[in-house]
Amino acid sequence: PVTVMTVAEGILERYRRYGWSRPIGEWGAIRTAQTSYHSLLENGAPEDIEYTFRRMFRHPEVNGIVSIRVNGGQPDQVAHLMDRLVGQNVAAWKGTGERDIARLAAPALGEPNVAVVGSTPIMLDTPRHDHYAANIGRLLPLTGTVLEIGSGNGGMALQVKRRNPKIQMVLCDLPETLYLAWYWLNHALPEASIGWIDEDSTASIVLLPANALDQIKTANVWFAAHSLCEMPQSEIT
Repeated sequence: PVTVMTVAEGILERYRRYGWSRPIGEWGAIRTAQTSYHSLLENGAPEDIEYTFRRMFRHPEVNGIVSIRVNGGQPDQVAHLMDRLVGQNVAAWKGTGERDIARLAAPALGEPNVAVVGSTPIMLDTPRHDHYAANIGRLLPLTGTVLEIGSGNGGMALQVKRRNPKIQMVLCDLPETLYLAWYWLNHALPEASIGWIDEDSTASIVLLPANALDQIKTANVWFAAHSLCEMPQSEIT
């Protein structure tokens, strides 16, 4: 675990090392966010990183990268949308036999849009992430390593760790997405060790930039949901 400002400074250091991806996949649809977020990293001010990332699920610089686009809606419209969609997802999650709804609780960091189910604030994708985590738990009941392709802000990694802290998660995504994940997971999972592949490959959660994929040699489970459909064929092969 590291302090807030240490993470912000570390993000800038990582940006100098891993840089920015080519505008492929999902980025092609969010060029405005790409440009403003890129400028944020280029300007290199930790206090600006901290301000933006603390509101990452709502701030326009990263809108569409780790959250759905609801910034244009009125608060009551957004709340209604979240209530409806999260309610549907929780109902589907319960349909698999799950009942521990407290495990779906959203970390407050990033000011995510949530719906409150009972007394539990829940993010839109968390029921789905927890369902994936349950299936991974059946494959790895004790321990092992999971390589997640297209890990986003780390939502599924959080649910895997909540179910079994002994499983190692290797999160592979575009560098600019991993900067967000590093910030969020350091706060959502302060008890976990979070490292980058070229510095600590034995960490509980390892961050692996897509342009450094050859640095991982083995994993017990390879997992991808939705990500491959965003990649051009040349990137997949």
